[in-house]
Amino acid sequence: MAFRSVNTGSKRAASGRAVIRKKKKGRTTMDKPVTFAICGLGIRGLEAYAAFQKQHPEEMKITAGADPDPDRRAALQANYGVPAGSCFATGEELLAQPRLADVMIIATQDRQHVAQALAALDKGYHLVLEKPISPLLDECLALQKKAHEANRVVVVCHVLRYTKFYGTLYELLRGGAIGRIESLDAVENVAYWHYAHSYVRGNWRRAEESSPMILAKSCHDMDIIRWLMGVPCESVSSYGSLDWFRAENAPDGSADRCLSGCACKEGCPYDAEKVYIFNDKSGIRSGNDEWPCSVLDVYPTPENVRRALEQGPYGRCVYACDNDVADHQCVSMAFANGVCATFTVTAFTADCRRSLRAMGSLGELEIDMLQNCIFLHPFGRPRPRQIRRTWRRRRPSDGRFCRDAPHGRHRTAHFHRRFNRQPHHGAGRGSLAAARWKKHRAFRICRAGMTPHRIPVILYFTKNIHTQK
Repeated sequence: MAFRSVNTGSKRAASGRAVIRKKKKGRTTMDKPVTFAICGLGIRGLEAYAAFQKQHPEEMKITAGADPDPDRRAALQANYGVPAGSCFATGEELLAQPRLADVMIIATQDRQHVAQALAALDKGYHLVLEKPISPLLDECLALQKKAHEANRVVVVCHVLRYTKFYGTLYELLRGGAIGRIESLDAVENVAYWHYAHSYVRGNWRRAEESSPMILAKSCHDMDIIRWLMGVPCESVSSYGSLDWFRAENAPDGSADRCLSGCACKEGCPYDAEKVYIFNDKSGIRSGNDEWPCSVLDVYPTPENVRRALEQGPYGRCVYACDNDVADHQCVSMAFANGVCATFTVTAFTADCRRSLRAMGSLGELEIDMLQNCIFLHPFGRPRPRQIRRTWRRRRPSDGRFCRDAPHGRHRTAHFHRRFNRQPHHGAGRGSLAAARWKKHRAFRICRAGMTPHRIPVILYFTKNIHTQK
């Protein structure tokens, strides 16, 4: 989305509210940090966006928060110095107070977004709004109208645009590297265990409570495809269904819970004990105290993760849940410039990553996110051109550009390849890059800093909103 500049009047500036400034050369000096209230202290609100304050306290200050989980409210108080009186059990309680910050981050469940956003705009907040805006078109239009009436900025977190990986892809396509784009094919590989976590056992398992999976998971991809095309989509068709994660597919001997004497545990890849405790990438015993384990407990340990699996929703058998969202779906799109695009999202992959292939009049282009590579195949040339970038890192105490993570699992430091356990691609054991990586291997982006492509949605406000004394 394009950020909207706001022209605020002198009366509002004098009142002490945040004022949007025109961009000037050099860095703007701020009288005091921009203040933020967070509605929803989950993985996005508490772990992804709040972390910017630890890196840059001179630019961001969290002053209030809301979440029904008392442990998460306590974590906000302990880690960010928010007074207990400014922590609330619901977003509605927070929004009933006088305006407590310049900006509100809304990171609650999908169907809560618009009601809370409208109330926040009425209070005078600018908004960082997690995706998707809403599964209902009329709510999206109502929010757009209200934002313009209130003269406030609403930034929707379609963050993949800010990865240098997709930025490079955009520049190549717009620069004519493959001539005129004729076709585009994109795939989101959700990964079997990620799908089971979020869309079978987790908060996005039922469309009536959240959103259809194609919206909850893949609105990023719809945004990227539209962005790369540069013109509107004129027609669309889509097919998908929930095929596998159903009661009739449960194997003989399975139990309702994975830790309740299931006779199929050994051969079941969806076994909760494997995923959350023993898995090399996601398990707590492998050192992963972040997502997805941090969903089960704010401060996960092997003991409390096991207890959560015994008592909570994430220990349920994937064939005995109340889920109804699709586990695979395909979309066909026709754009105004005559280009056809297809998109597939599927639960049934080993890795969690995105792939894309663009076919043009003078060549084709493919992306490999596991290798962090873009392959350019100009027609008439015997060998493809490999475009590979290792994005510049800064010291962990800064953290703004620690590692661009363009593939699907982009919200924690492990990025499904456990960057904290191995050098990045191209770094041999004796290389300088490997030595630097070994020095910083314990650094975790989500706990000690944000994932890089989420930074711009915070930076926009800290660079463009000036809080008057």
